[in-house]
Amino acid sequence: MSDFSTFAYVPGDDPRQRLDVFTPHPVADLHTAVLVLHGGAFRLGDRAAVHARCRALSAHGLTAIAVGYRLLDSAAWPAQLDDARAALLWTHEHADELGVDAGHIVLQGHSAGAQLALLLAGTTGRYQPDARGTAAPVPAPAAVIAYYPPAALSLTPGRGELPAQHMLGPDVTAEEAALASPINHIDEHYPPTVLIHGTDDRFIPPVTSLCLFDALTAVGVIRELHLVSGQDHEFDTTPRYTRSSARLVVDFLRAHVIEPDQVTKEVLEGNLLASMPPPGGAAGPNADHT
Repeated sequence: MSDFSTFAYVPGDDPRQRLDVFTPHPVADLHTAVLVLHGGAFRLGDRAAVHARCRALSAHGLTAIAVGYRLLDSAAWPAQLDDARAALLWTHEHADELGVDAGHIVLQGHSAGAQLALLLAGTTGRYQPDARGTAAPVPAPAAVIAYYPPAALSLTPGRGELPAQHMLGPDVTAEEAALASPINHIDEHYPPTVLIHGTDDRFIPPVTSLCLFDALTAVGVIRELHLVSGQDHEFDTTPRYTRSSARLVVDFLRAHVIEPDQVTKEVLEGNLLASMPPPGGAAGPNADHT
């Protein structure tokens, strides 16, 4: 018997345009949804690849949703982003049925899926046709969790950039590469973001997350960066790291989405330095969220 329910998030019979919902135990339910987007360079993979990670999140009280999307073999870019946007809209439309707070819908992505999550967070609320051929407005996610994400695409890659041709084809223009680069869509309105990366990633070097973290810092977005020593790409498929990463994500969401006031209260009560003026008369203790 399956431990998840499957739904089509757009009309049609494409099996890739489906999502699997893992529901938490009612006693532990945090009424928060996390849409999990798989990796595979937009050429490989499916939503089953993130089922174990969804189960780990659900065990901590989150409604975890494994999202499938069309790959480049059947749909040219930006169909993948359109699908992710449609899945996010579907989740908002069905929030009551899912038992989640519509203001607590979060995006989590892995590798190429992280690129989708970051791009979607930076483009919601703007005119973007979704997979149903409409311009339906999509509320911004409450937070983003990005595992080993691409930060930028370029025709001539430099620090923190990946070759745009690998994703968008040999005829890609510099403008198209820029539009598909998450780092170009970060501004002061970006949602709280946590970046997670292995220090020995051979496919997407950790400098990409460092560049994203710097961009988030420059505009004052709530952000965290976690570098996992000695780990390669997709390190969190290992059960030990699946569990520890899920715990990290839940703690981040509790602090910045689910119960921020309670966490702030705990910090003020538990850390004597938090309520003291900073040395040298610098900005207040909440000025920097690192």
